[in-house]
Amino acid sequence: MKKILVAMFDREGYTRQLASYLNHHQNAMMEVRLFTNEDSLKHFLKQGPVEMLLVGERDWDPLWERETQIRKLIFLSEGDVVREGSERPVIFKYQSAESIVQELLAVIADDDGMHVMTRRITLEGVEFIGLYSPYGGAGVSTFSYEMAKEYGMQYTTLYLNLELFHGMSGNCISKWKELTPMEESRGMSEMIFYLRQHKEKIAVKLQSLIQNRDGIAVIRGVEDYRDLYSLTPSDMQRLLHVLAEETEYEKIFFDIGYIAESSIELMRSCDVLYLPKPQSEIQQNKLTAFEQLLIREGEKELLERIQFVSMYHS
Repeated sequence: MKKILVAMFDREGYTRQLASYLNHHQNAMMEVRLFTNEDSLKHFLKQGPVEMLLVGERDWDPLWERETQIRKLIFLSEGDVVREGSERPVIFKYQSAESIVQELLAVIADDDGMHVMTRRITLEGVEFIGLYSPYGGAGVSTFSYEMAKEYGMQYTTLYLNLELFHGMSGNCISKWKELTPMEESRGMSEMIFYLRQHKEKIAVKLQSLIQNRDGIAVIRGVEDYRDLYSLTPSDMQRLLHVLAEETEYEKIFFDIGYIAESSIELMRSCDVLYLPKPQSEIQQNKLTAFEQLLIREGEKELLERIQFVSMYHS
């Protein structure tokens, strides 16, 4: 598929940094052209269709739409409140380039008529690393995130939180920012909804949900625990296929905090599954029950991939 052609118009050149960021970080998906001169933009629009045009609300001239087909017009607003009744996507101009890119990717993912080229991974392969505990209070969340950070120093690393109640705003993530209600809801819940709708641009949606923290890419946990239980094994297979074939992450960590057919499917697909060493008789009994469950489910081979590690308590 061809790249998405994105035109940007800004008389003051404020978005030059954004254009550079898009070209550098999304160069497999987007081709970005920045214009600061109105005549140059008009000449460019006459040459053919443009999938996306980003323009300041004050700079917008409705006549431009008559000169060519603009599939998606997006306003860059100087205010942080979307205009009431606006039919156009509106993105707050004065925010980080990373946040703007996330909103652009969300627009692309939700437009079924916009086709994109997703980059196939060219590495030897991706390693799926799962972390799970059949007993609570073992420190898996802290251990898994710290482990992902260590891997992130050498590899492109993605961390997915699959806990029923995530603690991503807590102390285990040192640099996590205060989140708005909208940001709070944008995580695995939105990813799962997208999967359940059988949408095609899963890789694009996934990238729109990623936040970069501590040198790794992170997708927050679910807003509602029931979203995890709505996942089917086939949903999980689709997600894993996209992660392996359409992203460039070398190491992907799954902080698994629930047990269901979909999570067993995930565990089955992990190259290694880390469990905390039992520290008491009760924990040993729960571990035995978990192992018996896997045997009943015909997952005896999965037991061989389990590695027990000592985890510190959060």
